[in-house]
Amino acid sequence: GGLKREINAALRAAAAPLEAAARAGAMETLPKRGGLASIIAGSRFSTSGGISGSTITMRFMAIGAHDYQALNRGIDKHPVFGNRKVWRTQRIRPGWFDNVDTVGAAAARALLDRSMSRIAKQINS
Repeated sequence: GGLKREINAALRAAAAPLEAAARAGAMETLPKRGGLASIIAGSRFSTSGGISGSTITMRFMAIGAHDYQALNRGIDKHPVFGNRKVWRTQRIRPGWFDNVDTVGAAAARALLDRSMSRIAKQINS
C-alpha cells in the first residue's frame, strides 16, 4: 500500500514539468493572432498511470474541444470569422506538443528516479 501510494505521488509530481512544457510549447509554436496559442496553453491537462507488477506507466494528455493531435501535426481547422457554418483548414507550425517529450519528459524522469531511489532506500532499511 505504501509503495503504491509513494509511486502515485511521484507520478503526480512528475506531471508538473510536463504541463509546464506543454504550455510553453503552445505559446512558442502556435499562432498568437486569433488567440490559439493562449487558448491551448490555458487548456486542462491530465495525467494517468500507475504501477502494475514491475511496470510503471504514465500518460499525459491535453483535455478540451480541440484536436490536439492535428494541431501538433500542423493542421488547424477553424470556422471562418463570423460564420460558424464555413470551416477552413490552415497549415500552422507543427510540434507544439513535441517539447513535452524532450524538455518535460527529462524533468519528469529525474523526479521519478529520485522517488524510486527514496522508495528503494525505504525497502532496504
